[in-house]
Amino acid sequence: MVFECKICHAPAQISYYGCIACAPCKIFFRRNAKKQNELHCPFDNNCEINVNTRHTCSACRLKKCVDSGMEIERIRASYSVTSKSKAVVPKTTAKLQVVNLLDADRSNINADQWTLLSNLLSCYDEYSGLIIGRNFMTEQNKMPVKIRFKPSSIIHLFQLLLADGQLLYTKNRDFLALSTEDRSILIENTLIYTTASSVNFINSQIGIMDLAIFYETMGVISNPGSITIMKRIASHMISDNVVMKLCLAIMSFSTLRPTFCSTDSSKQFSSINAILKIQDSYIELAWRYLIYTYKLEWTVRCFSDMIRFLFIINEGVVQTKEVEWYHETLDSVTQQTKECLTVSD
Repeated sequence: MVFECKICHAPAQISYYGCIACAPCKIFFRRNAKKQNELHCPFDNNCEINVNTRHTCSACRLKKCVDSGMEIERIRASYSVTSKSKAVVPKTTAKLQVVNLLDADRSNINADQWTLLSNLLSCYDEYSGLIIGRNFMTEQNKMPVKIRFKPSSIIHLFQLLLADGQLLYTKNRDFLALSTEDRSILIENTLIYTTASSVNFINSQIGIMDLAIFYETMGVISNPGSITIMKRIASHMISDNVVMKLCLAIMSFSTLRPTFCSTDSSKQFSSINAILKIQDSYIELAWRYLIYTYKLEWTVRCFSDMIRFLFIINEGVVQTKEVEWYHETLDSVTQQTKECLTVSD
């Protein structure tokens, strides 16, 4: 699976220190992360960083690493090497085997789990929401400042992103393996959360959540109380692209029912154990992936952040329950998703 490095746009395969990055940018950040106050740009910190220019300005490259989500705290502690006086060692002394703890961590992800992760990433790569968001920002930035990010345009963006959210279900092999009844119940119960999470994640990625006008517009098209929630979501956003996709998968198989929605509580899962087994496999995969990528301390912290993020998303969903256009769109997407899965059967 090949991605694009968020720093220099070279091919990349995995997340390092909080963002998708290539090996050279990973090494660069590891070596220079503590030099943020020492590096200086001679060109007003405005250098373009790509695969051809990444060696020209260390200051701007390091700044882009940080802006893209890399965090110095995620770097594994380096082992200090102390000098030792020379000593005569008998040639018959047995050489002790050194165990690489990182390799031990990585070996915990078996072949089936790598396949599951690959399928999951492939599934969500077909979700084109990020492209929609980037195109929206490009078009808005072409407009005069006074007419950018108007309520009608923000509503249209949300509608497009919500509509594409059905791909999070229709492209997931584990979801397709369930019975029609169980899929229907899961869609009714979880789509409101997965779409809210994915839409906010995309908005964070395209930079619209950094703009004050965005929150002002959200207050107009929803309610003033949503502004505070949106800002909390932005400050607690999951920055790791792979972890976010795992989080969406975990939510997709949640058997909990939202108490504030008009879902039919009389409907019961026919294979709840199978659903929980799938969800458990994604939770375990998320843990192993984090151990693989970061140290244990960050794995625990990331799981805690993920749970906190889901609680805030729930608050945001509750805030939108009186927003008519939002729930009309969600109802439409829910119905379309069910119909799409029925046709595929």
